[in-house]
Amino acid sequence: MSKMTRIGIIGCGQQAPKHIKGLLQAGGVEIVAADVMDGAADRLAGQIPEVTPYANVEDVFQDDAVDGVVLCVPTPAHAPLIRQAIAAGKDFLVEKPLCESFAEAEKLDAEVKAAKRIGMVGCIYRYAPPFEAAAKALAGARETEDSAALGKVSAAILRVGGRGSRQPWKHQKATGGGAINEMLVHMLDLAIWYFGPPAEAELLTSKLLRPQRMIQGKMHTVDAEDFVVVRMTSAAGVEILIQADLITPAFAQSLEAQGENGSLMASVTPNVASKLMIDQPRGGFDKGQTDLGGNADFYIGQSAAFLEAIRTRQAPDRGALGDAVALMRTVESLRAAVPVS
Repeated sequence: MSKMTRIGIIGCGQQAPKHIKGLLQAGGVEIVAADVMDGAADRLAGQIPEVTPYANVEDVFQDDAVDGVVLCVPTPAHAPLIRQAIAAGKDFLVEKPLCESFAEAEKLDAEVKAAKRIGMVGCIYRYAPPFEAAAKALAGARETEDSAALGKVSAAILRVGGRGSRQPWKHQKATGGGAINEMLVHMLDLAIWYFGPPAEAELLTSKLLRPQRMIQGKMHTVDAEDFVVVRMTSAAGVEILIQADLITPAFAQSLEAQGENGSLMASVTPNVASKLMIDQPRGGFDKGQTDLGGNADFYIGQSAAFLEAIRTRQAPDRGALGDAVALMRTVESLRAAVPVS
């Protein structure tokens, strides 16, 4: 029997069970968990019997049997914990965004490469079946004006919105909260995946519409942006508009792309049909309408890719640190452009 891969979960909040479910579905794993909050790991283990709780975070890094760690913590804690993982000889998967600045992202990328570790960032939408299918239909749009199925792509619109108000830190600047880090980065990552790093990018709107938030039964005053709109132009001339927020009552997400040969719509929400509609057969797609797939648990795909990278010592084809560095460059340029109002 092959050796089980032992994964340590650092941070036992809302995201941890999603990663654990994906890892268990991917298979061949043992899971341990720790948190800086007393009792958090024990509560998680009470919910998921396959998890072994550790008394503190240091125990995870000191366990020689742990092959990799999944970091489910606020953004300011990412860089220190990544460096701790490198020092302990552990591979890592970290929640998006990689860190707080482009300069820090470049340093982390260099340090991970020098240590010959596997580093992966949880830009999870790349593993959603509709967006995987969209990547095939849009292949080529990153390098040229001509995509596989749509032909020349003229424009794309991406949107993601959610309720927010799950944790106070997700709405405070000092702890890396706000619509940019929580929501926008996912759609920016998709846009960069499909169309490449932008030749132009501007933050059209960055606003704080709800400075008072009821969170876990208590009213909080918050200061991070909760509504943003971004315009970008790709190197090949695709016009891209992205809107992201933390004010939408029910989660909403979508991608639309318009090309000379037709249109594409993709989403992870069940009420939006993901489909390709083209005038002429191209890129292996038939003329007319093609279903782009359902809403499978994309944490399984991401977890399987992380485990495969650990076991083979080969960097993943999606979510690698190079992708995260390019994303951080765009995020930083946008943040510098328009203050929250």
